Amino acid sequence: MALRLATLSIAIIFLSGLLPLLFSCAYQKLFSRLNAGLLMLGSLCALVAGCLALLNAAPEYSQTIPLSVLPMLSLQLKLDTLSGYFFFIVGLVGFAVAIYLPAYIQSIPHKKYLCFFTAIFMSSMLLVLLANNVFIFLLAWELMSLSSYFLVAHEHEHETNRQAAFIYLLMAQMSGICILISFGLLAKWSGNLNFNTFTHLHLSPTWTSVIFILGLWGFGTKAGLVPLHAWLPKAHPVAPSPISALMSGVMLKIAVYGFIRLSFYFLTIGNLWPLGGVVLFIGTISALIGVLYAIMQHDVKCLLAYHSVENIGIIFIGLGLSLIFQATNHPLLAALGLLAALYHCLNHALFKSLLFLGAGSVIQQTHEHDLEHMGGLIHKMPRTAFYFLIGCLSISALPPFNGFVSEWLTFQTALQSSLLANGLLRILIPLAAAILALTGILAATCFVKTYGMIFLGKARSISMHTAHEAPRAMRLSMALLASCCLFFGLFPSFTLAHLNTIAEQSIGYALPASGNWLWLTPISVQQTAYSGLGVFIALLFITSLVYFWWHPRKYKLVSPWDCGFGGLTERMQYTGTAFAMPIRRIFQAFWKITETQERRPSLHQPYQTQSVHYALHTDDWSWEWFYKPWRIGIKTISQHIAKWQSGHLRLYLTYMFVTLIILLWLVS
Repeated sequence: MALRLATLSIAIIFLSGLLPLLFSCAYQKLFSRLNAGLLMLGSLCALVAGCLALLNAAPEYSQTIPLSVLPMLSLQLKLDTLSGYFFFIVGLVGFAVAIYLPAYIQSIPHKKYLCFFTAIFMSSMLLVLLANNVFIFLLAWELMSLSSYFLVAHEHEHETNRQAAFIYLLMAQMSGICILISFGLLAKWSGNLNFNTFTHLHLSPTWTSVIFILGLWGFGTKAGLVPLHAWLPKAHPVAPSPISALMSGVMLKIAVYGFIRLSFYFLTIGNLWPLGGVVLFIGTISALIGVLYAIMQHDVKCLLAYHSVENIGIIFIGLGLSLIFQATNHPLLAALGLLAALYHCLNHALFKSLLFLGAGSVIQQTHEHDLEHMGGLIHKMPRTAFYFLIGCLSISALPPFNGFVSEWLTFQTALQSSLLANGLLRILIPLAAAILALTGILAATCFVKTYGMIFLGKARSISMHTAHEAPRAMRLSMALLASCCLFFGLFPSFTLAHLNTIAEQSIGYALPASGNWLWLTPISVQQTAYSGLGVFIALLFITSLVYFWWHPRKYKLVSPWDCGFGGLTERMQYTGTAFAMPIRRIFQAFWKITETQERRPSLHQPYQTQSVHYALHTDDWSWEWFYKPWRIGIKTISQHIAKWQSGHLRLYLTYMFVTLIILLWLVS
């Protein structure tokens, strides 16, 4: 039942993309409604299929369909609890995006092609989750990369969009090559392309490490781990906002799914704890670098893209801890780290999709990306401001929202490092936990800046005055995601109880059942416990008490004394650059900053300055350290090879003659 519903969801979503191509421009409203309806139906089927796979806790639903075109291959599909969980994530976010999309696409060109490639993108992601052999997996993976390339390059009239799409496609192909090699090595040792023969292979430590590193490189590139994250801050700002929500909220999790499938299901790590240490180190660096670069951004979507790097780093911190504890024979803690990473996959998908959709609503109304030109939108877009605030609180890991729970579980895993016998790990894991705590503080600081620059204060440009509330469908989509952020923060025990099956199937050990839906006790009641609902009730009580105690009843509100300077203006407010200045002074070595000051003289008196324009641009060091040497090397080699293609006939005849001599020598 679950597998049939899953395949039906792929077919419905694929059909939703084909229908708009069959209608002429005169029926745009009809095709928009049909597309949205089918996309919602397909996403709902995917969500229900994922729920069934999790609730039934069955090991797997599998089906094999022979392909007459390719007699040596077959369409092998499988839905287990792991793929069912990610099916649930894709379906939930996809349903919200399907509600949001019709109102959003009214203001952008090439609507048909956007709907078509969105459907291909979503159906290919779902097919990756169902694939049970190498051929179907890589086919769906490449289809996912190509369709998302066309979505990033949707507004291809701008050179920036084309360049960002090209960089994304190039890195996506590098990712696919690494995954192909790693799966090829697994197929060599198992003797089959079927994933069932890959399960828990016992290879030599050398080959296990090679396959693991290749998989980490391939899936890490698509996930956006540092230093393989360069495509993220370029692709997200230029893609349409619903596509950014799907890419950041869902596509990055498909890469996490692939890495979990490889490292926890296919390979047997054994006592190779350094592999988990590598994952922990890369995850920690990604979390720190992501949030530091996010603080310095002025483009709201670029800021959110760097926060995707940060949260993917948090997910890989949990996976690294799980691998370390698994290799050191602590299966309970390994299961806890894995569940923390899996729960953060869901949480990040929810609040990051909410934030991208909220940013898309603001950009659609104001036509402005720069935080320095926003402000005061809480008066024009109050409901959008409320939903965006919930997303900011969730991503800042503040209780009682969902982001706090998964990061708290990650901390609980890291705090058990004293049980390890290895002295190096007892030093590195608390250090990673300290950096994770710093990351949480910096993330909260960044979103205080972001929310304040967008919604609070006075309008900094004329376009802010003409903005109005987002359409009802867009608000409904954000309300759905905001409600989920609160629900999964208040009742995490219910979700984690069903995720326990994934830990049991992959690690062979599950967390003990607490039997209490109110309290979350990951290890034992004596050590630690958390109640999201209790925190929520306490916060409501304190807030109500403070409000009724301090709320003015008998006092008259008057404007404060302005010291004779007149009313406040937008130029008297803090800018985003000024807000980030203290952080910049502490961590200035992490950025490559370019500052420019442009003096604009008066038209009538050129020796007098009319205004001064200040601009700050932050470059990513990964381009200088990692990508620029590769670019220079490839360019140099290409220039040398180009000399052989001079265009002279005599040179080509010489090549043919030498080739003929070599072939005759080989034959003789």
